[in-house]
Amino acid sequence: MSASSCSHPFIVNDDASTFLYNADACGPSELRQYLTDKYANREIDSVAFCAAFGAGNCYYNTRYWNRFMGLCDPINDFWAHRVQQNFALFDRAGLDYFGHAIQILQNLGIKRLASIRMNDCHAIFSPYCRSAFWTAHPEYRLGSAAKTEYYAAGLNFALPQVRQLFLEQIQEIIELFPDLDGIELDFMRSPFFFAAGSEEQQIPLMNEMVQSIRAFLQSTGHKYQLAVNVPASPESCRLCGLDAIHWAKQHWIDRLAVGYYLASPAVPIASWRQLLPKSMQLYCYTNCSQQNSQYLSLENYLAIAANSLANGADGLYLFNFCCFDELSFMMPKDPVTGPYPMPDFPTRKNLPDLEKTRSILKQKLDDNALKNADKHFQFLMSPQYQPHFPPGPHTWMRQQTTMKMRFYCQNGDLDKIQAKLQWLLVGVTTQDQFKFRLNDLPLCVQRSHCFKGRDARLHPEKILPYSIFHASIPKNQLKNGENQLVLQLLKAEANLNYPIELRELELKVWTS
Repeated sequence: MSASSCSHPFIVNDDASTFLYNADACGPSELRQYLTDKYANREIDSVAFCAAFGAGNCYYNTRYWNRFMGLCDPINDFWAHRVQQNFALFDRAGLDYFGHAIQILQNLGIKRLASIRMNDCHAIFSPYCRSAFWTAHPEYRLGSAAKTEYYAAGLNFALPQVRQLFLEQIQEIIELFPDLDGIELDFMRSPFFFAAGSEEQQIPLMNEMVQSIRAFLQSTGHKYQLAVNVPASPESCRLCGLDAIHWAKQHWIDRLAVGYYLASPAVPIASWRQLLPKSMQLYCYTNCSQQNSQYLSLENYLAIAANSLANGADGLYLFNFCCFDELSFMMPKDPVTGPYPMPDFPTRKNLPDLEKTRSILKQKLDDNALKNADKHFQFLMSPQYQPHFPPGPHTWMRQQTTMKMRFYCQNGDLDKIQAKLQWLLVGVTTQDQFKFRLNDLPLCVQRSHCFKGRDARLHPEKILPYSIFHASIPKNQLKNGENQLVLQLLKAEANLNYPIELRELELKVWTS
């Protein structure tokens, strides 16, 4: 941990759609209750409230593009009906939904940024995410030039018309809502913007766009903050056509949030801190889950905080934190009482205590407090399915006698903790025998085996037979910083050449 004990703030991303489709008959008063219950008296620096996504899908009353779900049929589509009915409650009150939200946040003393998703590829499968601009201009999309089929729905930022769209959208937002504290360019939602293979060549075009946005904000005479969210490492940014280091050095941006779309305690914060100006605000971006539907616990968030803050982050950026609200709205409730306050989500066997997880916003990320907090590090989980996520499964060919896995964890006072390390090897039989060492010392390991090979712990994921190994870690064997797990294959199944995969690796730390 850092030498001084200071508190580190949260930035919360609110995707704006959660309130609109969670319940019926939700207008200005319900929005006030929702935002007040969620954000009042919390350790929050600012809320990045989504203003627009998907090439002109807006959460405000736009003059040039279209409002969220405004192109959908409210008669034959249940969700479009709900959203448009809720929008209508604001219209009848003479209020703009987005504008009213940022006014409520201002009254709570919270800074507000209009967050714009620079590419959102949901449109490939969801009519809710298709804007008029996107629909009218298939030639502006990446299409077959995209890195994967999913990203084919994304816009091609090599085209000046696409880059101009975002500049004009920001101009409209600032004109309509001049009391905002700033603009956030969310490059993380779908971080591919150019034809596959041409990304680094196109960096000057994205530089020009960011510089133009900064110049416009300065021209207003108001000191607006310009924040950006980008993939986890400087190298992965460049592979997406983004040069955030250059933006920072040119003072075009004021805040940078970096991370993987899925949550990870292994974001390379230290490498960013070495390259960025000292004055740059740096946040660790984290989602609400490691993998599909496996939601983070409070201990998961604290583990991510411990690692990122020890490496030089200024705070945590929480994306998709609204998913916990969505889960609450899945619980039955007396309709007479109305949707708010939200019902508590009860503790479930295969999920963490989500009400406890929500309490992260009430906690000060204080260095000394983190030293004494229980933490759950998840270094490698499955499945991983997009290139800007953490590395996928580690493959281990049976001809290899050993495999090494390095992981970083910041635990505070190692004399006051108990620790348990657990990992999962896929594609193994009971005839495969192993030996393990942590930091050059042997581990006493317990093993359980899944003979069928379908992972039913939480997800019905079809995988080969696997073994789960876990070991209690002696206090003198775990390090603050980098640790190395060495896996040795002592005896292999005869006449089998199928590779072994290290699928999961996690560490739990308790204070004693």
